[in-house]
Amino acid sequence: MNRPTSGASGAPAPPRGRSPYLVPLICLGVVAVLLMAAIVVVAVTRPDRGARSGRAGAVTVPVIDPCLVGTWHTILNSQRLTVDGVGPVDVAGQGVVVHVWPDGTDVQDYAGATPYEGAAGGHQVSIAVTGTVRATIRTGDGTIAFRDVTADGTVTATVDGVRRNGVRLTAGTDPVSYTCSGDGATEHTSQYDAKLVRTGASP
Repeated sequence: MNRPTSGASGAPAPPRGRSPYLVPLICLGVVAVLLMAAIVVVAVTRPDRGARSGRAGAVTVPVIDPCLVGTWHTILNSQRLTVDGVGPVDVAGQGVVVHVWPDGTDVQDYAGATPYEGAAGGHQVSIAVTGTVRATIRTGDGTIAFRDVTADGTVTATVDGVRRNGVRLTAGTDPVSYTCSGDGATEHTSQYDAKLVRTGASP
């Protein structure tokens, strides 16, 4: 899962020293850390040493976490963003849908996502994200790694009821720590946390 990012005036800017991201979800700098920041798994198999050496009895070993495959709904996505004129602000939202296929394809859909809202320095901040983030992810040692990340959408910040100019949705590629058990999953980075529930198989 990724989080959305943006550096335009009046819009969230990526934290210093980190590549921008929002899913990650859950994929999002502003809000898209795929979410998954979002989640993506790659279905890859590799032959064991016996197979590489031509010996009989080769065994293929899956290198994906099958727990992540399916359709997920984000029930909480919180992250710290920097907004021009406000500074760092903690925002939270929900509703991003993440589809993860066994071949590693990951799609985060923001069509039904609520605005990410928070307050800092006496200012009320609301960040609306539209569009989709697509990626391929590999998993290992409790970490999701993203590659081939693309985003198509917009990010619009509203501060104290005044709408700022919208900017293009982008997504970072920082690795995301995750847990997955049954129909629940979490994602975590130093700037981002998400909780997701599986609602079905990937379409």
